[in-house]
Amino acid sequence: MNYDVWSQIMEMHIAGREKLEYIMGKTPQPTRLMLPMQSGMQKIKRLRAGY
Repeated sequence: MNYDVWSQIMEMHIAGREKLEYIMGKTPQPTRLMLPMQSGMQKIKRLRAGY
């Protein structure tokens, strides 16, 4: 498998796990303390705010 195909497959896989913005450096890494307490509405507000 060549790199172009592999990189596209990896990008789709990462995007499917909603981690692409983090990998690309657009979103800061979440802390462990944030993850369990974050509700769906908090996530929507954070996404709308751009981080």
